[in-house]
Amino acid sequence: MAFAGLATGTVLRLPGGVLADRWPLRPLLIGSETVRAVVTGSLVVAVLVGRLTFAHLLVAAMVSAACAVCADPAQTVAVRQVVPAGQLPHALAQNEARGHVAGLGGQPLGGWLYGLGAVVPLAAHAVSSAVSAWTVVFVRRLPAGGRGVRHPVWSDLRGGLRFVWRSRFLRSTLAVAAAFQFVFAGLGLLIVAGAAADGTPAVHVGTALALAGVGGLLGAWATPFVQRRIPFAALVSGFGWTGAGCLALMAVLPHVYAAGALLAVVYAVATPANAMLVAAQMAATPEHLQGRVVSAAMLVAGCVAPLGPLAAGALFDRVGRPATVAAFAVLTALVAVATHLRPPTVDP
Repeated sequence: MAFAGLATGTVLRLPGGVLADRWPLRPLLIGSETVRAVVTGSLVVAVLVGRLTFAHLLVAAMVSAACAVCADPAQTVAVRQVVPAGQLPHALAQNEARGHVAGLGGQPLGGWLYGLGAVVPLAAHAVSSAVSAWTVVFVRRLPAGGRGVRHPVWSDLRGGLRFVWRSRFLRSTLAVAAAFQFVFAGLGLLIVAGAAADGTPAVHVGTALALAGVGGLLGAWATPFVQRRIPFAALVSGFGWTGAGCLALMAVLPHVYAAGALLAVVYAVATPANAMLVAAQMAATPEHLQGRVVSAAMLVAGCVAPLGPLAAGALFDRVGRPATVAAFAVLTALVAVATHLRPPTVDP
């Protein structure tokens, strides 16, 4: 299921960016959230009548991922049009902080709701998507979008990738990001599967994962200070070594709360690094290409992410959780060495 969702997002990433550049943003955002609400609602009905199938779950995961790749670049385009360039890292970090705040409550709440019944968290998810669509209606000055010169669709699909390829900075940083995405896409599965194998109640798993949100919040709060004091290359290298060290500790500390605390440390470093990367990319991108370049960057960074859960699940079944986490720690350390030997530099 994780592979199906991530793979769908990867395949549709570029068309989602084209839509963000061509279509008005308000109906794109409202439509994406509305479809997600309907699809999740269909799961609720299926559970209630006892007809839920694995195929239904796969389709729901794929449709939800398709909606996300339409909404994500539209949100980013809107931020770029209303926030001054100098404030972009801080604004993007605040956006990430918003997600971490939701995670702080959502992770333990999801575990608690699942304890009440499998249908309850699904119903809550459907309602939250509907509320998300409803709130977009009240944004007064949402940018219209679609103001660029329209070329053939195939040309637009290639335009974002072409821009990314011509930028030495984006090529190098997104290659590093792809390796990290592979690791951390599988890490969540490892934590959940390991806790399930140990018989850990779902509410404790959710609470432990919520600890990572605390680290993300601290990282978002520190982003303006980090931006002024630490070069981007040093921050990326530091994130690699921090991730490798935390994963190594996670391999020998099996408790789910230890994993959550170590993830918090990783997210505290990852949030400012990610915000500075996206801000640099957005500042260098012409306005009419924003959606396509954002989607192309997400595509390159996430192109191998669908393989992360597959690799994590296969290794978990064969060699167990500690050895699998240790293997991910070694991979992260190798990426950190590469960034240390050849740090990314911003294009002149």
